[in-house]
Amino acid sequence: MNHLEALDTLIDAGMCAGINYHPSMFYKSHRNPLEVLRCLTMTAGGSCIEAEDAARITGLPAAHFESTDHAPDLTPEELERALGRLTLAWLASVRNTLAEAAGLVGREDILTAASVAALPAVPMRVAA
Repeated sequence: MNHLEALDTLIDAGMCAGINYHPSMFYKSHRNPLEVLRCLTMTAGGSCIEAEDAARITGLPAAHFESTDHAPDLTPEELERALGRLTLAWLASVRNTLAEAAGLVGREDILTAASVAALPAVPMRVAA
């Protein structure tokens, strides 16, 4: 069992510590959700990822992740793709935080978590 499977077992059993977000972390999230999501995505040291890392994850310029005062000049499709990729990185950072709190060994690479190749090859079955 790898650390992610062990983490799922602990979560399912209700044995994981929660993660708390202060309301201020969502300030102006309606204006630039990219910056807010970048700040929610944590490194192993507990700080948010750098704008340059968010740029590497999404393929957008780092300037799109540096301010909540201005909305990024993107098409809806570009914004959705960037938010999707950044969300995968955020989920990896949350799993890393939970795994660390549970004393599990192993961490996901946040910068490559948004890669389709990083997703497990478990087929999803949809009921007809």
